[in-house]
Amino acid sequence: MKTTMTLLAALGLAASASVATAKPVSFNYAQVQFVNQDLDDYNCNQDGLRLKGSFELNDDFFVPISFSDVSGNRGCGSNAIDVGIGYHTLFGADSRVYGTLSYEHISPDHGDSDSGLAAAIGLRGFVQHNLEARVEVSHHVAGNG
Repeated sequence: MKTTMTLLAALGLAASASVATAKPVSFNYAQVQFVNQDLDDYNCNQDGLRLKGSFELNDDFFVPISFSDVSGNRGCGSNAIDVGIGYHTLFGADSRVYGTLSYEHISPDHGDSDSGLAAAIGLRGFVQHNLEARVEVSHHVAGNG
Protein backbone atom coordinates (compact mmCIF):
# COMPACT_ATOMS: atom_id res chain seq x y z
CA MET A 1 0.00 0.00 0.00
CA LYS A 2 2.83 2.38 0.84
CA THR A 3 4.43 1.74 -2.56
CA THR A 4 1.10 2.39 -4.30
CA MET A 5 0.63 5.72 -2.52
CA THR A 6 4.23 6.73 -3.35
CA LEU A 7 3.64 5.84 -6.99
CA LEU A 8 0.39 7.83 -7.05
CA ALA A 9 2.16 10.81 -5.52
CA ALA A 10 4.96 10.62 -8.10
CA LEU A 11 2.45 10.37 -10.95
CA GLY A 12 0.53 13.34 -9.54
CA LEU A 13 3.68 15.45 -9.35
CA ALA A 14 4.76 14.47 -12.87
CA ALA A 15 1.33 15.25 -14.31
CA SER A 16 1.23 18.56 -12.44
CA ALA A 17 4.61 19.66 -13.69
CA SER A 18 3.70 18.91 -17.31
CA VAL A 19 0.74 21.27 -17.42
CA ALA A 20 1.75 24.07 -15.09
CA THR A 21 -0.13 26.69 -17.11
CA ALA A 22 -3.55 25.00 -16.80
CA LYS A 23 -6.35 26.60 -14.79
CA PRO A 24 -6.58 25.55 -11.11
CA VAL A 25 -8.66 22.57 -10.00
CA SER A 26 -12.13 23.73 -8.96
CA PHE A 27 -14.29 22.14 -6.28
CA ASN A 28 -17.43 23.79 -7.74
CA TYR A 29 -18.89 21.14 -10.03
CA ALA A 30 -21.88 18.94 -10.84
CA GLN A 31 -21.75 15.53 -12.48
CA VAL A 32 -23.91 12.56 -13.42
CA GLN A 33 -22.49 9.04 -13.07
CA PHE A 34 -23.73 5.64 -14.15
CA VAL A 35 -23.40 3.18 -11.25
CA ASN A 36 -23.28 -0.61 -11.60
CA GLN A 37 -23.09 -2.65 -8.38
CA ASP A 38 -22.77 -6.43 -8.01
CA LEU A 39 -23.66 -7.39 -4.42
CA ASP A 40 -22.42 -10.97 -4.00
CA ASP A 41 -23.90 -11.50 -0.52
CA TYR A 42 -27.40 -10.77 -1.83
CA ASN A 43 -27.04 -12.17 -5.38
CA CYS A 44 -28.08 -8.77 -6.68
CA ASN A 45 -26.89 -6.83 -9.72
CA GLN A 46 -28.18 -3.27 -9.70
CA ASP A 47 -27.51 -0.10 -11.65
CA GLY A 48 -28.73 3.46 -11.94
CA LEU A 49 -27.67 7.08 -11.78
CA ARG A 50 -25.74 9.08 -9.20
CA LEU A 51 -25.99 12.87 -9.10
CA LYS A 52 -22.89 14.28 -7.50
CA GLY A 53 -21.59 17.75 -6.87
CA SER A 54 -19.52 20.02 -4.75
CA PHE A 55 -19.31 23.68 -3.93
CA GLU A 56 -16.47 25.61 -2.37
CA LEU A 57 -17.04 27.46 0.89
CA ASN A 58 -13.68 29.27 0.67
CA ASP A 59 -10.16 28.62 -0.66
CA ASP A 60 -9.71 25.49 1.50
CA PHE A 61 -13.10 23.97 2.40
CA PHE A 62 -15.89 22.53 0.24
CA VAL A 63 -19.19 20.67 0.64
CA PRO A 64 -19.57 17.41 -1.32
CA ILE A 65 -23.06 15.97 -1.87
CA SER A 66 -24.41 13.02 -3.82
CA PHE A 67 -27.67 11.18 -4.40
CA SER A 68 -27.99 7.80 -6.09
CA ASP A 69 -30.96 5.67 -7.08
CA VAL A 70 -30.19 2.14 -8.26
CA SER A 71 -32.43 -0.83 -9.03
CA GLY A 72 -31.83 -4.33 -10.30
CA ASN A 73 -32.78 -7.97 -10.58
CA ARG A 74 -34.69 -9.85 -7.88
CA GLY A 75 -36.34 -6.63 -6.72
CA CYS A 76 -33.17 -5.24 -5.20
CA GLY A 77 -32.27 -1.58 -5.26
CA SER A 78 -31.59 1.37 -3.03
CA ASN A 79 -31.39 5.12 -2.63
CA ALA A 80 -28.41 6.78 -0.99
CA ILE A 81 -27.63 10.34 0.01
CA ASP A 82 -24.24 11.56 1.13
CA VAL A 83 -23.47 15.06 2.50
CA GLY A 84 -20.21 16.16 4.06
CA ILE A 85 -17.38 18.59 4.50
CA GLY A 86 -14.04 18.48 2.73
CA TYR A 87 -10.65 20.15 2.85
CA HIS A 88 -8.24 20.52 -0.07
CA THR A 89 -4.74 21.88 -0.47
CA LEU A 90 -2.22 22.32 -3.27
CA PHE A 91 -0.27 19.23 -4.36
CA GLY A 92 2.12 20.04 -7.18
CA ALA A 93 1.68 22.81 -9.73
CA ASP A 94 -1.98 22.17 -10.63
CA SER A 95 -3.35 19.34 -8.55
CA ARG A 96 -5.02 19.13 -5.16
CA VAL A 97 -4.97 16.55 -2.41
CA TYR A 98 -8.22 16.44 -0.44
CA GLY A 99 -10.04 14.69 2.36
CA THR A 100 -13.75 14.44 3.15
CA LEU A 101 -15.91 13.30 6.05
CA SER A 102 -19.54 12.67 5.15
CA TYR A 103 -22.81 11.47 6.62
CA GLU A 104 -24.35 8.71 4.51
CA HIS A 105 -27.91 7.34 4.56
CA ILE A 106 -28.85 4.24 2.54
CA SER A 107 -32.45 3.11 2.02
CA PRO A 108 -32.75 -0.30 0.34
CA ASP A 109 -35.97 -1.07 -1.53
CA HIS A 110 -36.45 -4.12 0.72
CA GLY A 111 -34.98 -4.11 4.21
CA ASP A 112 -33.93 -1.66 6.87
CA SER A 113 -32.34 1.72 6.19
CA ASP A 114 -28.93 2.43 7.62
CA SER A 115 -26.73 5.45 8.22
CA GLY A 116 -23.09 5.99 8.95
CA LEU A 117 -19.97 7.95 8.15
CA ALA A 118 -17.78 7.88 5.07
CA ALA A 119 -14.21 9.15 5.05
CA ALA A 120 -12.21 9.64 1.86
CA ILE A 121 -8.84 10.92 0.72
CA GLY A 122 -7.99 11.68 -2.87
CA LEU A 123 -5.93 13.47 -5.45
CA ARG A 124 -7.36 15.54 -8.32
CA GLY A 125 -5.41 17.24 -11.03
CA PHE A 126 -4.96 17.91 -14.71
CA VAL A 127 -3.24 15.22 -16.77
CA GLN A 128 -3.54 17.31 -19.96
CA HIS A 129 -4.98 20.71 -20.80
CA ASN A 130 -8.72 20.57 -19.85
CA LEU A 131 -8.49 16.85 -18.92
CA GLU A 132 -8.70 16.15 -15.20
CA ALA A 133 -8.17 12.86 -13.36
CA ARG A 134 -9.05 11.80 -9.83
CA VAL A 135 -7.90 8.95 -7.58
CA GLU A 136 -9.83 8.40 -4.34
CA VAL A 137 -9.87 5.87 -1.52
CA SER A 138 -12.87 5.82 0.82
CA HIS A 139 -14.17 3.87 3.81
CA HIS A 140 -17.89 3.61 4.60
CA VAL A 141 -19.32 2.38 7.90
CA ALA A 142 -23.03 2.23 7.00
CA GLY A 143 -24.33 -1.35 7.08
CA ASN A 144 -21.51 -3.78 7.71
CA GLY A 145 -18.87 -1.25 6.74
